[in-house]
Amino acid sequence: MAIARRLYLYGIAAIALAVWAVGAVRLLRELGMALWELLGRPAVTGDPEAFRARLSLSVALLLVGFPIWAVHWWLVERAVRMDAAEQRSAVRAAFLAAVLAATFGFWLASVVELVRLALLWLFGVSEPGVMSVPRVLDELAVLAVAGTLWLGHARLARKEQRDPQRRELADWLPRLYGYGAAATGLVVLVVATANLLRIGLDAVLLPDAVTGTLRFALASAIGLLVGGILAWSVHWAEALSLVSASSPVAERELRSLVRWTYLGFIVFVSFLAVLVACAAVLDDVLAWMLGIPDGESRQRVRQLLDPVTWLLPAAFSWFYHRRVMQQEAAVLAGHPSAGPDWARGVSRFLVYLSAFASLALAVLGLGGLVGLLLQALIAAVTTVPLGTWRPDLAFQLPPAVVGGVAWLVLWRDVLERSLREPESERTSLSRRVYLYGALGSSVLVILGTAGFVLYQLISAVLGIREAATALSEAAPAFGFTLVALGVLVYHGAVLRADTRAAAPRPASMAVRLILRLPPESDVDAVIRELADHVPPGATLERAN
Repeated sequence: MAIARRLYLYGIAAIALAVWAVGAVRLLRELGMALWELLGRPAVTGDPEAFRARLSLSVALLLVGFPIWAVHWWLVERAVRMDAAEQRSAVRAAFLAAVLAATFGFWLASVVELVRLALLWLFGVSEPGVMSVPRVLDELAVLAVAGTLWLGHARLARKEQRDPQRRELADWLPRLYGYGAAATGLVVLVVATANLLRIGLDAVLLPDAVTGTLRFALASAIGLLVGGILAWSVHWAEALSLVSASSPVAERELRSLVRWTYLGFIVFVSFLAVLVACAAVLDDVLAWMLGIPDGESRQRVRQLLDPVTWLLPAAFSWFYHRRVMQQEAAVLAGHPSAGPDWARGVSRFLVYLSAFASLALAVLGLGGLVGLLLQALIAAVTTVPLGTWRPDLAFQLPPAVVGGVAWLVLWRDVLERSLREPESERTSLSRRVYLYGALGSSVLVILGTAGFVLYQLISAVLGIREAATALSEAAPAFGFTLVALGVLVYHGAVLRADTRAAAPRPASMAVRLILRLPPESDVDAVIRELADHVPPGATLERAN
């Protein structure tokens, strides 16, 4: 009965809230346009009949939705005052999280657009399609309504989230919104920073190529930067306050799966961005060293520095969040708990996931390098031309080096973990997922590439293609086959070693013997002599 009542009250309240919020946005926009026409006296005025129709619809939505929402929300709050359990219900948490997520998306988009329009106006962009009063009024109306609703519900959710008696859905749903909004703001912030750095490079190195377009790109990038900083700082500051010493739910927040999932996700995505950016920088450097033509010197420098614009913000994000993970894991290690250790589990899974991504990047590069080497050997002994080996080498060597180095560093960490805690590490789910993922991916690569190699060889045997040409075309696929086979053999050996180590050992047998000695015998000396002649693995003990 209580759940049905909650679903009804919060469901109707949510629908009515959406109705009157739309009406409020439309009403503010129409009143703003009317004020602009009254004060600005533009050359072209709107249609009075259309204005009255839009105004009537806005007022109708507001007058219908608001009373229904007010009545149902009053009933909700009365139930909360009468019974504290109502405040900890999962339905209430889901309602607050949904309202916060929806209003957050609207006010974030409005902030970004308003900053962009304001900067375009400051930059002197006066085209009607770019800087128009109706668009500004639209965004201001959305920001006013969505921002007000977000602030009100955020204050309520913040107060209730500090209740130490919240459990299950009611506990982690607000967290899910908070960390999801923080991740969204961080992604927007990283993208904006990268775009600003790219614009700066264009302005310095290629000023002629960006004439007339720099203002638009700069306004968009700064708008994203302001929105990203605002969204991430607000939500991450709240996340940090929850784990402060003064918070009654600090330890619970530190052990939260949602928090550790957020940290692990950000660290992994940042790690991937750093890997790809490093490979792209090395690719440009090799292309320059190998003399691959690609424009003038300034264009080469611009192309070389382009991945750096992503590398810098991604590396900062990786470093900061990884440091937070290490600090909080150290705090939790000093206060062991009987519950699940998400810090340990997520950290282990992050290492194996990063190792898998690094291994995939290394295989992508090594397979191409081995194939290129085979093509070079075939070209040396036959008349088949090698082709464009310089671009291929510049493209394949960077992922092989970057991915290989990253995998070696991460796998060394895995081996050290295995030495420190062999039992828990070898039996962990993260390790099994990694090993079987590496085995399965290797088999799929071999399945695809070996089939193509056999097709070329059979075509050469049947005389459909020349042998040298078939071998040259099969060389790239065969390179991936060899590398995947090496990955398969190594990880298969690791999996077999783990399986043998985890296999249950048969219990030892205890055999009772009776040894009768003369009275003058040295019992201890006899037992030592007998112990020296027992079979390997057997022990001899004296029973009292």
